[in-house]
Amino acid sequence: MAFVKRSVNLFLVFLIVGSVGTIAGLTLYYQKSFQSVTVESASIRGNASACLQDLTVARSDLEAAKQAVNANQQDVDKTVSLFEQKNRELNSSQTTLITAQNKIKSLEGTIAARDKSIIEANAKVTARDAIIDTRDATITKLEAKIKSLNDKIDELKVN
Repeated sequence: MAFVKRSVNLFLVFLIVGSVGTIAGLTLYYQKSFQSVTVESASIRGNASACLQDLTVARSDLEAAKQAVNANQQDVDKTVSLFEQKNRELNSSQTTLITAQNKIKSLEGTIAARDKSIIEANAKVTARDAIIDTRDATITKLEAKIKSLNDKIDELKVN
């Protein structure tokens, strides 16, 4: 029994030594793993810090871009408003121009009719002038004849 007792004690010693060795090995393993994780965590923190700085720069760039877009949108809105105003003015001018063209066409017709009337009146006046000239010539001849006859009458009275 002593051998079994000694064997049990030896077994317990091996068990304790094995447990201590295992604990020591696991401690070393976890210490190296923890160092690795710590280094990796520090690297990740550095990357996170750099990413945060990049994000801050990107945010400020984005804000500047938003302001530029807003300024451009205001310019576009002004341009659209000006375009719409000019388009309305153009439509108004076009309507006025069409109205004026219609009046001109109407007046051209009236002028053509008046020109025709004037030409007809001029033809009548020319014909009447010819008649008047003929009558004036006749009157002049008759006046000359009357004068001649009056002269004859005067001669006969004197004789």
